[in-house]
Amino acid sequence: MSRLETVDSDLAARLFAAEPGALRRLATALAEHAVGQTGLREPGVDAALNELRRGGHNEETRSGLARLVQRLDEHQWELQGRTGQGDASSSEHLSAFARARAAAALECAFDPDPVRAAQEATYEALAAVDDIAAIRRIVAEQLPWSHTEKPR
Repeated sequence: MSRLETVDSDLAARLFAAEPGALRRLATALAEHAVGQTGLREPGVDAALNELRRGGHNEETRSGLARLVQRLDEHQWELQGRTGQGDASSSEHLSAFARARAAAALECAFDPDPVRAAQEATYEALAAVDDIAAIRRIVAEQLPWSHTEKPR
């Protein structure tokens, strides 16, 4: 079971049934949305987005993004601890958490498996922006219903 299935099984099933090219475009769109909504500004992010837009997903870029996610996660965990001690605000922590999840959505979009890339980018983008309606709207735009499917 994917992490996305634990949040929205219908959305996960829709992604599983889509074509690989559409899933790649969806993962890219979700990563762009998460990066834009959270204000993630880190070295390599724009280049990674441009690579995805061109249809690329090389392992070297993904490895660099994994290091970025680790660094951002460590920072947000540190802020979480400081929030508990009264040395940081919960809004600081939530903002750092959102940026870490946006970076994770971008990293996930580079997964070699298009289904996993889309499912994990969807999950992380949702965690980053906490707006299921916006995520569903992006999915609907990128994966329009075929004549054999019915909206749920």
